[in-house]
Amino acid sequence: MRLKLEGIAIAGGARVAVLRNLNGNGLVQLAEGESHGGWTLEALTSSAARFSRDGNQSTELLLDPVGNGR
Repeated sequence: MRLKLEGIAIAGGARVAVLRNLNGNGLVQLAEGESHGGWTLEALTSSAARFSRDGNQSTELLLDPVGNGR
C-alpha cells in the first residue's frame, strides 16, 4: 500500500479518510467501507485508519501529529 493518511473527518454518521497516493502524489477520499487499489477502509478513529485486503491481510495507517514529518 503506497498511501499516507493526511486527514480524517468524522461528523455525524460520516467518517472519511483523506489519503495521499505516494506513487502519483494525488489525494484520495474514502468513506468507511469504500475501496482503493484492492484495499477496503474498514474503520476510522480520530488518529488511524484500518484497511483490509482479501479478508486475510490488514494494515493500519496512523495520522502524523501536526507539523511532524513535513
